[in-house]
Amino acid sequence: MQEKKILAICVRDQNYEDFISVGKRIHRLDDSIIVNISNGQFHPEQLAARFNHLPLLTLYLVNPPDIVPARGHTLRVKDLGKLEEYKHFVAAGVPIPKVKPYTIGETVDPHQWGDYVVLKPVHSSHAQGNLLVPTTWLSQIERNRIPPDHSLSSSPYLLQQFVDTGQHAMSYRVLSFLGQPLMCISWRRTRAVTYPATLDEVFTNETFTSNFKQEENLFDEREFKIANDEEVIKFSRQVFNAHPDLPLQGIDIVREAASGKLYALENNSGGNVWTFSSLISPTLKVIGRKALVTQFMAFDRAAEILVKKTHELAR
Repeated sequence: MQEKKILAICVRDQNYEDFISVGKRIHRLDDSIIVNISNGQFHPEQLAARFNHLPLLTLYLVNPPDIVPARGHTLRVKDLGKLEEYKHFVAAGVPIPKVKPYTIGETVDPHQWGDYVVLKPVHSSHAQGNLLVPTTWLSQIERNRIPPDHSLSSSPYLLQQFVDTGQHAMSYRVLSFLGQPLMCISWRRTRAVTYPATLDEVFTNETFTSNFKQEENLFDEREFKIANDEEVIKFSRQVFNAHPDLPLQGIDIVREAASGKLYALENNSGGNVWTFSSLISPTLKVIGRKALVTQFMAFDRAAEILVKKTHELAR
């Protein structure tokens, strides 16, 4: 008889029923694992005293504590800063676009960075505030030329190499749970990429992004599709392993049109990427829950990897 172990998972309210379903699958696969699903807050001290002697694995997919509980092994979501994230990617040998901190007025060599670069805020999401700039124009972006309501006027920025994905901006999102891909979709901007002809156009051009904030007219600007791209899915495993202690990652990947090379953009590891029951995801609204869940039988795969990780990590 296998030794009993405890798996405790703390999730967002909207994801609770999904993980109850995953927990039932775990029980059918391996009844030596006692599953505890909580929403909002959790501490191992909340477990019944009769379980105190059992090995424990705790996953915080929301509200991770500042101090990791001493008992058991803990994995928790964490929103990494972009530079920290990129440093981990480089250390792990994951291909990423060239990137560096940027100071207004600074220039770089087009032979090393390419004809276009992207300026992006250090603190942003959905590509908000990103600018596509001809590399030779960087010296023209001075403080007095920046619109006062633009985030570049106040936020620290990064300079990133532009990856040309073709006539239309396109990217992939892989939802990776403990290294197991649960979903792979593509986003494609329906308007063709245009390149700025004037400095004013730099601040208004958004056609080069495929992952952008969009609450209305979902079909007007972006195409959402299930993507069964084996190369992208395989690459996502390499990307996840750059941060193996971050249990839930929404990995964004682009493919360069000319070379076919894949690059990792971000891993979105703060916890708000469980798409199947998200309250805000346009992907869920357009593609639909059934198609997303059944692409890889996500809840079955989640249960299988949780069984594996519980036996590996619980202590």
